[in-house]
Amino acid sequence: MTNAFYVKYGDITTFGMMPIEKSNFLNTLYEEIGCSLVDAVTTTVTVNEKEVPVTVWVDDEGLYKPGNIAVKYKNELVLLGNIVVTGDVDSKGDTILFDDEREDYKNIFKALVETFIDNAEVIGYVKE
Repeated sequence: MTNAFYVKYGDITTFGMMPIEKSNFLNTLYEEIGCSLVDAVTTTVTVNEKEVPVTVWVDDEGLYKPGNIAVKYKNELVLLGNIVVTGDVDSKGDTILFDDEREDYKNIFKALVETFIDNAEVIGYVKE
């Protein structure tokens, strides 16, 4: 099964892996992030001491939604609102999803939690 990592902010932050199919990829992003336009931001996570590229999907209009939480990751990347994280892109430009049958699947999940939960810093909210 293919998956993506999600983080939803609110009174309680929730996160985990969610199943996602390429055939319904964009609609799933809209639903999980809570938006109608997405933007892709590329960064890396450290897996077994190696930097692995990932794509962070965000609400393209997140800056204009009052109440969205602004979060700083890795002391550099500031994102607003809920996020979905996938792998990088392949040579055709298609998004790579996390396959739960990969040997390093648990290591990837751990790296995502460390990057987007443990090392994330809430720095503010979008005001009206």
